Amino acid sequence: MDILAMSFCVKSSHSHLSVSLKCQHLLGFEEEEQASAFIPPALTPNQSFQLRDLPGSQLHLLCQALCNPYCKIKDLKLIFCHLTASCGRDLSLVLETNQYLIDLEFVKHTPEDSEVKLLCEGLKQPNCILQTLRLFVSFLPESSEAVCKYLASVLICNPNLTELDLSKNPLGDTGVKYLCEGLRHSNCKVEKLELWTCNLTRECCQDLCNALYANEHLRDLDPSDNALGDEGMQVLCEGLKQPSCKLQTLCIDMDHLHEETFREIEALKNMYGRIYTQLVNGS
Repeated sequence: MDILAMSFCVKSSHSHLSVSLKCQHLLGFEEEEQASAFIPPALTPNQSFQLRDLPGSQLHLLCQALCNPYCKIKDLKLIFCHLTASCGRDLSLVLETNQYLIDLEFVKHTPEDSEVKLLCEGLKQPNCILQTLRLFVSFLPESSEAVCKYLASVLICNPNLTELDLSKNPLGDTGVKYLCEGLRHSNCKVEKLELWTCNLTRECCQDLCNALYANEHLRDLDPSDNALGDEGMQVLCEGLKQPSCKLQTLCIDMDHLHEETFREIEALKNMYGRIYTQLVNGS
């Protein structure tokens, strides 16, 4: 009943609202007969919510509402989710259809690989206008290489996406390597990339460096709270020196770097006059 009521409100929303949904207790219906007990008679005739579609996904009703042309929800946040491939399919359709949703965020989400793949298929569609994607805190599985490949393909296909937050996910150096393949593509228009606490080491810095001088749109980079070290930061500085690099903000860990590395970064700031370093205390 809560899902039905919320979906009705979302469908009828003519304002640019934000929706935040804590769905740790969100349950799907395994049998059509079970679902029918929750459908009030007043909602069954001539409604876009079709009972035969309900068992497919816990989010099916909400996604149907988001696909309604009158729905003008602009931000959607899903918190504490454990959603299946069918949810990825429904969310993919929303991304392909909805012409108002520009910000999508998952917090503490535990997806199946197939769900992420289907979600990325929606992000790659020409009609997708999403600008900000936040997959925050444990969205990706421990072996996230395949997922990073999916995301790299999104960066190549979706020029509308300008902000990507993958913070507190176990990307690892290999995951970032695949991600940077997308960042280096000429179609990628990402301006802000957040990678703090992603199990990164100095091994990924060359890939990030290559992305810095290949991507002329990247303005903000946050690789803080990772074990990049002085050697990794020096590699990043080589990317900052490239004329094509337009980075303006670089978040760095002040607790994990030696003074000479700071001096090199300060020299770059004075030389190019465009790099603002945000110092972050190590956690």
